Amino acid sequence: MGIEPGEVLRGAAAMAERCSSDSLWENPALFYAAAHFLLSEKGKNIAVVMPFSEGLRSTADWYAQLLAESLGKKFARKIVKTTEGKEEWVKDEARIVCTGRTPVACRGTNDLHSLHQNNIEGRPDKVVTLIKVGRFPLEVTLPEDTGALSGKKYSELLNLAAEATEWALVKAQRPNCTIFLPELSAYLWGGLIYFWELATALEGELLNINAFDQPGVESYKTYLKVKLQPETVSDKNRQEVSSCPVRRQEEFIL
Repeated sequence: MGIEPGEVLRGAAAMAERCSSDSLWENPALFYAAAHFLLSEKGKNIAVVMPFSEGLRSTADWYAQLLAESLGKKFARKIVKTTEGKEEWVKDEARIVCTGRTPVACRGTNDLHSLHQNNIEGRPDKVVTLIKVGRFPLEVTLPEDTGALSGKKYSELLNLAAEATEWALVKAQRPNCTIFLPELSAYLWGGLIYFWELATALEGELLNINAFDQPGVESYKTYLKVKLQPETVSDKNRQEVSSCPVRRQEEFIL
């Protein structure tokens, strides 16, 4: 793909160093995690991620997976010590929390004409993270005979649209923040990935849940294995599936 893996790792390492401080005001990942945790405590449970760059469209999808799988948990975490003196995290089945923010991946400017209507005037349950890119690898300048857009660079217009989005959110008193990348490089992308990974892990600590497992994802896989490869699953799994069959209520079938 023409992307140097070493540059991705170098950017991640630089972000790790930047996020090594215990200070809320010096550690961007800690600040991001704390701010979103506090806002979620006030009912802002939907995380909208909107990069103004087609090159980051898939990264927004990746973050949606990271956030949903890491923080969407039913049980709180219990920390126990093993006989070897090691720390072990287990489900605290006495504490059902059903926590985790719901991610929505979109992109600017495409979704300014759809999802953004809900961001501005819908239920006040969202926090919007915008991503702006300073310089693009390929620059396009519009012709001089295009009215208000004459001679404007595409990147300039894209960032102006992001600025307008910020303004609209602030005017509507909807919480938002902006991540700014001077350019879209492997180094800075690696830093962005690490930043989000660490921020998500820290938010898991604030929620006191295990951010490193995904038991909810495993349940549908168990059903598929029972139906497709019953010889590979345990009697317990087969009993679990048979004791909870899929039911369709005929009176609601139209």
